[in-house]
Amino acid sequence: MTRGAFRGKGPRLRDVLAVVGCLLFAAGQLSALQGRHSWWVVGFEIAVAVVSSGLLWWRRRAPVLITLVGVAAYVVAGQGAPMAVGLATTAVRRRDRVLVALTGLAYVAYAVRSAVVDGTGITGALSGIFLFGSVVAGGAYIGARRDLVASLRERAERAEAERELRVDQARLGERTRIAREMHDVLAHKVSLVALHAGALEVNPGVGPEQVERT
Repeated sequence: MTRGAFRGKGPRLRDVLAVVGCLLFAAGQLSALQGRHSWWVVGFEIAVAVVSSGLLWWRRRAPVLITLVGVAAYVVAGQGAPMAVGLATTAVRRRDRVLVALTGLAYVAYAVRSAVVDGTGITGALSGIFLFGSVVAGGAYIGARRDLVASLRERAERAEAERELRVDQARLGERTRIAREMHDVLAHKVSLVALHAGALEVNPGVGPEQVERT
């Protein structure tokens, strides 16, 4: 009972961990900015971090939209954790052209900001390939594994349903066969009774004792 309840709350627990983890990551980034930027810049980045991290609570319902918000948060405030989590969630949910487009958009945003703001240049671009490749590959692996497990579970349930259907059909066939045999036996008995009755009717010389015995 407890294990089933925990399993049902597992996705929500992971959402909470994603939100809290992104907030802690943002707090670590913002703590390094103290004293180097004005208070309104720090306040703006705190607001962006809180909003983009809090929206991860709905990442399962709208992973593409949450990823786009994460990209925007990274471009304007350098908050990359929500973008990475949203991209990983999208990779779990879907593996198509939309994922490729989002991955390309996130990589371009990362490479441009690394070159313009951080000044890392080619190093940032190369690290972005490894970073986003790992995020997308990990999410795609989890999604493919879940799809495989769901497919195997559905196949097992279908096989179980077909087996039960065959058992029911076998039982119905056996009942039909027994009913047919009973009908044949009963018809035979009725025919014998009718035959004896007819013989007694056409033979008036038979006494009561013979009739009772018959």
